[in-house]
Amino acid sequence: MMIQLRVEQIADHWDIVKHAIEQSLPPIAGDESDGRMNRILSAALSGRLQCWISYEIEEDKLRKLNGIATTQILIDDVCDVKNLLIYSVFSAEEIGAYAWKEGLKTLTDYAISKGCKSLIAYTQIDGIIDLVNKLGGDTSFRFIKLPLIIGD
Repeated sequence: MMIQLRVEQIADHWDIVKHAIEQSLPPIAGDESDGRMNRILSAALSGRLQCWISYEIEEDKLRKLNGIATTQILIDDVCDVKNLLIYSVFSAEEIGAYAWKEGLKTLTDYAISKGCKSLIAYTQIDGIIDLVNKLGGDTSFRFIKLPLIIGD
């Protein structure tokens, strides 16, 4: 099961959420020297960044925490298209295919409710790429990052 954390839950469990985000930041996040995690916390507490947990229950008790993910609604102002960016995904253990599909279904439903056209994400993980391909997604694009050297 995957649910969205409320703002107060994010604040109450920030140490855990922060660790999960730090372990899975996308390549565009910059470094901590510029206050990155404080801005991420601010975005989460203001609702600009959504935080999700995936877990399994058994007999009404938490059996396993699968992972923590964050999302952000992005608007392409040029084309006036709204997409849901899967900003980060963290799990201490391998996540089974069922949990991935269930999580993607939850995020898809959320994205549709917010008027988004697609789910988008950054990843280097072959298993995620394979799953997206199996689900009919497009994984042909490549993220390119060229650091700028300032002062040379």
